[in-house]
Amino acid sequence: SPLFKYLSDPSYVYFVHSFKVPDDPGLITASTEYGETIPAIVQKDNITAFQFHPEKSAEDGLSLLKGLLEMMT
Repeated sequence: SPLFKYLSDPSYVYFVHSFKVPDDPGLITASTEYGETIPAIVQKDNITAFQFHPEKSAEDGLSLLKGLLEMMT
């Protein structure tokens, strides 16, 4: 995904709750491991949703938001 254009590897983001979206492999763009696989980013058509807080994820969050902004323009 162009969303990851500026993202470092490895990258770390801030999760603060225990909610998770349903596992739909066709929608999952990124996931994380925390005792189980948790979808972290889902995308469908022109909709992108983060399961974490990019605004609280320091440089990695800013990198994702920068990639998202470029995708939108």
